[in-house]
Amino acid sequence: MKKYLSLMVVFLFLMIESAQNLNAGQWKTEFITTDYQKTSFKVPVLIYVPSQKPNQGYALMIALHGWKLNAEEWKTSGIAELAEKYSILVVCPQMTIANYEREYFPETVLKWNSMPSGVWIKDQLYSYVSAHFNISKNRNMIGIMGVSTGGHGAALLAGYYPETFGFASMISGDYDVSLTPKDGLARGSFGPFEQFKNRWKENSLVSYLDRLENTRLYIGHGSIDNIAPVNQSRLLNDELKQRVKDKKKYSFIYHEQNGASHNWEYWKSEVPNVIKYFVDGYK
Repeated sequence: MKKYLSLMVVFLFLMIESAQNLNAGQWKTEFITTDYQKTSFKVPVLIYVPSQKPNQGYALMIALHGWKLNAEEWKTSGIAELAEKYSILVVCPQMTIANYEREYFPETVLKWNSMPSGVWIKDQLYSYVSAHFNISKNRNMIGIMGVSTGGHGAALLAGYYPETFGFASMISGDYDVSLTPKDGLARGSFGPFEQFKNRWKENSLVSYLDRLENTRLYIGHGSIDNIAPVNQSRLLNDELKQRVKDKKKYSFIYHEQNGASHNWEYWKSEVPNVIKYFVDGYK
């Protein structure tokens, strides 16, 4: 009987390994079901599993798309080829209208789901991936990146959870939305600027910089961005440079692309730069 049970365990293990190998080297879609406050919802998630399975566990890169864009767009970004080269597990959730907030307010009208999207990324998405894949325990090998609103969200998530994310990249994102009081997305998330100025700033990256010491940051922006003002990233760059001068432990790259706008043509050009800086941090 014991011999039979042992054989069954080996058989099941081989079956699981075979199933994982079938998904290696390609994109697959999984659905994460979340039960929260008497509601239930499913979120489709694109996952790229590299062909080679490193002994120390996969490096992980969570990639966030922009406002009302689509996770499918990451398939043509070139990130899969880089993931294959460096054995990075890439996870791209379909976040639709997420603003990566930690809480909703009575004045919030743009609600992603019953659970705030910033909390969902850590409590649901990261937990799911960690449970289903062999993810590295090395914090430097856990990264998050994004474009547009997703870039703002990636930097915020690294600030919310610095114990988890050792790397973050913000491409064409916002540093301090209180500097753009006509921003409709912020208004829908935090209420009217005129009434809640402090709330706008408290929920921007500017209020989380202290938590990003010892987190590697890559900031990119196009010089003629007509959606997210390039001055947002310039201000962040200036602040980080000052902190480095003050002997604080910040490691970052700021890259401003002359003539680039707010689109995938520019964002695709930044993907190799982001991944290289990420990998350089743990190799």
